[in-house]
Amino acid sequence: MDKNTKSTASRITEAVFGILFNLLFYYLLNRFYTLVPFLNEDFERILPIYNLAIMVSIFIHASRILFESKIYKDIGEIVNTGFFVYIAYLLWTIFPFNLEWFNNTALWNILIRFLIVVPAFIAFISAFVSLFKTLIDIGRKV
Repeated sequence: MDKNTKSTASRITEAVFGILFNLLFYYLLNRFYTLVPFLNEDFERILPIYNLAIMVSIFIHASRILFESKIYKDIGEIVNTGFFVYIAYLLWTIFPFNLEWFNNTALWNILIRFLIVVPAFIAFISAFVSLFKTLIDIGRKV
């Protein structure tokens, strides 16, 4: 098997696993989010955007089967990261969650704020760097 065939096979495998993971996450999120005790009724307000982000991710993974351009892959990752940062912002807007069933509410409050802000900040920086590198790659091809 030559290098290009292996690359195509791994690209398709990655895309299929991405699609399957997103479909599973979509099902679980929409079926069981009401069972998560700390999510309040405001979560329903952002659920359609969460679902849109999952569907966009599925579309990006499906199109990766057809397109093997590195620039296309980078743009898809930037779009996915953009949705992630936006959803983190939306989660922040519906915070605080209902943390009454935890023993130490103050500790969990800090922990959940950390888990919303820090990954979103890192993803934002990552998307900015990816965008910059992608623009450089596009500039080199022109």
